[in-house]
Amino acid sequence: MHLSVMHPSELGEHELARWRGLQKANQASSPFLSPEFAIASGRARPQSRVAVIKDASQIAGFFGFELVVPGVGRPLGHMLSDLQAVVTAPGTRWSWPALLQSCGLSVWAFTSLVQPQAVGMGARSSVHATETSLIDLRAGVEAYLRGRRRASASLLSTCERKKRKLDREVGPVRLVQDADASDFAVLRRWKSAQYRRNKISDIFSLDWAGALVQHTSRLRSDSFGGGVSMLYAGEIPVAGLYGVRSNGCLAYWFPAYDPAFAAYSPGVTLLLELVRNAPAAGVEVIDLGRGDESYKMRWRNAATPLAEGYVARPSAQAHLWRARTSLREALLRSRARGPAEQGLAWWRQAASAARAWRPRLPEESG
Repeated sequence: MHLSVMHPSELGEHELARWRGLQKANQASSPFLSPEFAIASGRARPQSRVAVIKDASQIAGFFGFELVVPGVGRPLGHMLSDLQAVVTAPGTRWSWPALLQSCGLSVWAFTSLVQPQAVGMGARSSVHATETSLIDLRAGVEAYLRGRRRASASLLSTCERKKRKLDREVGPVRLVQDADASDFAVLRRWKSAQYRRNKISDIFSLDWAGALVQHTSRLRSDSFGGGVSMLYAGEIPVAGLYGVRSNGCLAYWFPAYDPAFAAYSPGVTLLLELVRNAPAAGVEVIDLGRGDESYKMRWRNAATPLAEGYVARPSAQAHLWRARTSLREALLRSRARGPAEQGLAWWRQAASAARAWRPRLPEESG
């Protein structure tokens, strides 16, 4: 296995075509595994890299990552990427230690790695199971809706009733696909306000994040695109989504609604309208992302197993990363305890983390 590591902007037409072909061959339809997302990440984050994996005869795969500091990597667009994987040709043999070493990485931390690639990472890794919720429409929209009615008799009827009320009291309900820049500005304000209400860091307060999202809207191809879908009641926008799609998969990336219309549940109406319009838009799967929000649990009919954690190879940086990760996890667990127990647990973990960071002698690190 031979690797060439480069900035995404250095990918040529041959590499891009091969990447898209490998996506289809692996049914890796997520837009976050596309070369266009890598290019958008590269434009927003100079530290973005792509490893082009080659065998004796041709390009065998691609691995996108972002350098945090020398030797430590994370996914491209790390806080914005809902799915990660090494995209390879079927049957390609590779290993994490060899891949990390060839990329100059001691640690690669991931948030949503496809679960099969997290198997067998070894002792120098930390892996936690998670999953992403899907609306799978490949059997047809009507088959999906019948399944939702069987799962919850009131789900669709309640949604339809609220849609009729919104239509009657505010204005005719309509879905606008590929809405304009002014709609995106409205959606962004709603999303930032939602982050603040929920006491979550506003991703759009980071210049690079806004730039990455904007870049995805400008990278259109037959297999990739990004844009705003806006639900209107009359002439009033009430809910919207900025999503990215690739090979029939729509990532439900940034949904938001106007809280002034919360009583009408416009976000749910938006989702239902997107489902009904999916065939016309060439969408077969809507990826709702990770998380256990109630709407995801009610509307999903499938899930993709994922993994969160990190993989490392022997190095002082890897020991430090493991120590920091152990300490952070201990602090999160201690929040449920009383103050005295929290303090004792914190010091115990701090001591354990310090011991874990102790640099190993060469004979220890094999």
